[in-house]
Amino acid sequence: METNDINNQNNNETTSLNITDNDVNDILEENGIVENDSILDPEFEEIPEENYYDENQGEGNDDLDTESLLGDIDESELTSLTEPTSSIESTESTESTFTPLPLNSSSLLVDEATTRFSGASWFDEIQKSRVIIAGIGGIGSNVAFQLARMAPANITLYDEDIVERVNMAGQLYSTNDIGQRKVDAIASMISAYTLAKQINAIPSKFTDSTEAGDIMICGFDNMAARKIFYNSWKRHVQTLTPDSRVKCLFLDGRLSIDTLQIFCIQGDDKVSMDRYETEFLFSDFQAEHTICSMKQTTYLACMIGSLMVNLFTNFIANSLNPVIPYDLPFFTEYDSPNMLFKTQS
Repeated sequence: METNDINNQNNNETTSLNITDNDVNDILEENGIVENDSILDPEFEEIPEENYYDENQGEGNDDLDTESLLGDIDESELTSLTEPTSSIESTESTESTFTPLPLNSSSLLVDEATTRFSGASWFDEIQKSRVIIAGIGGIGSNVAFQLARMAPANITLYDEDIVERVNMAGQLYSTNDIGQRKVDAIASMISAYTLAKQINAIPSKFTDSTEAGDIMICGFDNMAARKIFYNSWKRHVQTLTPDSRVKCLFLDGRLSIDTLQIFCIQGDDKVSMDRYETEFLFSDFQAEHTICSMKQTTYLACMIGSLMVNLFTNFIANSLNPVIPYDLPFFTEYDSPNMLFKTQS
């Protein structure tokens, strides 16, 4: 057995296969793995040319008609777009095509202190208005402060009184104001809390000889002073042309502990003037007397100030001829115990 194994081994060792490169190619070709006379790795499978991926190739755009997109663009322009330019040329091009930024829109230039209502149609007109307020007590102090927040062109205040401790109940003063003139105290408050353009504080009575104006607001607590103030406004209105009278307004506020009343008269409304003079401009003797400890409350004083400024705003808005006119009732009354509003045209 050993001899046979040895003989077989010898036979294997002496056997040799002399295969040339051509023979290898012939064998590979017979097995279908040779192409174009080149030797390929049997494990290699050639990727069809149409499946090659080019990272600069667009997806699905090979058949895109670029001529229809580019239109009639000149070839020289197309070449200039594709040719690289130096950084210097790029900088010069940017500078030559620089366009300045547009100015801020008007809405961004509005003062933030009035931005909550500056978009209203009447705002610009209010800023042109000039208002006279006489009697800076519970009514006048609240009207002046709230009106100043709307920044009219000018507010003139008339009152000769000094702030006293008793005024704390319904008037817009602090304990630090005690001993000061009312007009000065309110002017200081307006300066601190509003952006009103001009406040004229005149520490004296409004008399028959005092210059009147187009818009006058009465805050007096007695009929004699109220009558002088109204007659002064009426004489002023009568000196004006009919077109100018339309721009005139008179507001008269009256206040008690539980009731407020406001009279609103326009310069061209003779009917309201006559009614006011005959029915409501009576003497102090005819006025209803109230107990000193039941004259006014802070909440009604604030309320009448708000309503009078509301009427003033409606008047200014109507000067712009809105499609639907703002309401300007001749008489407004509020009954606080019953929380009942009443208006009369």
